Amino acid sequence: IPWETDSGSGCQSKTLVDHGAGRLLLRVLRLAPAAVIPGQMHPIMHAALVVAGSAVIGNETLGVWDLYYAPGGVEHKSVSFPEGATLLAVTMQ
Repeated sequence: IPWETDSGSGCQSKTLVDHGAGRLLLRVLRLAPAAVIPGQMHPIMHAALVVAGSAVIGNETLGVWDLYYAPGGVEHKSVSFPEGATLLAVTMQ
């Protein structure tokens, strides 16, 4: 599965599951050092497992095997990746 690059965001992704499993969308995200995902609100839930690197949300640092969860309809804080990271991301479509 080839990596897809999101220009300007410092993020590459691979979609592992996007059909055949109900509403489940499963992707691997690779974030470059110093990448930032701005705070935003999604109508659906998002979750991500840190597989490599780290993520910083507010004053909390998530390391390998930590899980981030954002319920649908709730604004979440920006997430930064000072050293870069690889995430296994789950979304319900």
